[in-house]
Amino acid sequence: MISPLELGMKYINLFFLTSIVVILTACSGHKITPKYVYPDRYDRYSCEQLNTEKDKLVFKLNKLSEAQKIENSDNSAGASRDYNYTITNQISESHGEYNAILKTLEKKKCKVN
Repeated sequence: MISPLELGMKYINLFFLTSIVVILTACSGHKITPKYVYPDRYDRYSCEQLNTEKDKLVFKLNKLSEAQKIENSDNSAGASRDYNYTITNQISESHGEYNAILKTLEKKKCKVN
């Protein structure tokens, strides 16, 4: 049987190990990889619609980037980590959509605005 002291030490060690992993991950400044989005998703869009969607995504990515910078400069933890994870996922998805739109614009030989 494990004594309460040993059990407490295991939880403390687990807490410190988890904290170190979270800190190293947050400070690593890792690159966000775009999620793959099939370009054929946009095949029915006109060149004008594609450019409009592209512009919307650029605006969205700028806003998400600003939110992430603010979130990363905040020294608090907890819910902030979850929010940052959500922002990172949205950036990844939006960047994937942006890439798919660019491929479709190229395939349709559209002028990029």
